[in-house]
Amino acid sequence: MIIENVNDYLCKHNIKKINVGQSGADVYVVDNTYILKCARKDTIQDEDIWASYLREARFYEAIDRSILTCIPNLEYLNYTSNEIILLMKKYRMVRHNEINREMLAKIMKTIVKVHNHPLPEFLKGSNSELKLMSSEQINDCVNGWLEVLSEHKDIFPTQPLTRIAENMNEIITFHHLSERKLVHGDFHCDNLLMDVEGNICICDWQSVSNGCPSGDLSFFISRLSSDHVYISEQDIISIYCECYNTENGIFIDCNSIKQHMSASNLITSFRFWHEYLHNSDVNRVRVIYDKMIENLFDFDKR
Repeated sequence: MIIENVNDYLCKHNIKKINVGQSGADVYVVDNTYILKCARKDTIQDEDIWASYLREARFYEAIDRSILTCIPNLEYLNYTSNEIILLMKKYRMVRHNEINREMLAKIMKTIVKVHNHPLPEFLKGSNSELKLMSSEQINDCVNGWLEVLSEHKDIFPTQPLTRIAENMNEIITFHHLSERKLVHGDFHCDNLLMDVEGNICICDWQSVSNGCPSGDLSFFISRLSSDHVYISEQDIISIYCECYNTENGIFIDCNSIKQHMSASNLITSFRFWHEYLHNSDVNRVRVIYDKMIENLFDFDKR
């Protein structure tokens, strides 16, 4: 199959436009059988977002799906310096109410396979440089959090923000020293799919990188919590380690995973979550903020 012109292709099929993932790409359901994603550089203002779509295309091109079977089936992939076209099989999404211990085992087994897969050549060496935060960046994050907390006056203590800010670059340095693996980078329930046989597939690889596996785990838990799905962190770690040990025949230290998960969650929450919590109800803010404070205590005990 060759798609020379996206508009001509769409005119010949039953389509439904959907809005998912990062802004900038056009995404369609085609004949209720395929998903078509088209990203054009001239319509994407943010260079980083364009680079992420290009990274995803290069990843799909580099990966052998017969080895890494959790990659969606691709019908067509083509990219140039100006346009990316991706056509893949349509799967159903994994629903939040399906997240039980059996489903978690499936999900953890799948992400373990990702973390154990060799890095594609184009990702080797990426993300290897330690990137500390500047004083200005740290202050911006503190102010962002203070604005969120001020929407719920006298409910949340602000003192922990000072301690987190003071220790942020130490936390980043500690986390950077973890073993680097192939990671998804945006691992959450909305990016999990299921085929007709019940196998888990993972989509939206725009953030794939050479990184720390605990980052995928901590973000997975954080996103579930923000959607009011509460899973024991210890259960996640235990299931992940069990799957990892079974897959590799070696022992992985659960305490080390927990320490790096705490560091990863601290970094992500401090840097980014305040941007998404404006006008949120107090319970949603509490889940994220209290977890960030808990992670700080975990980091202090390492």
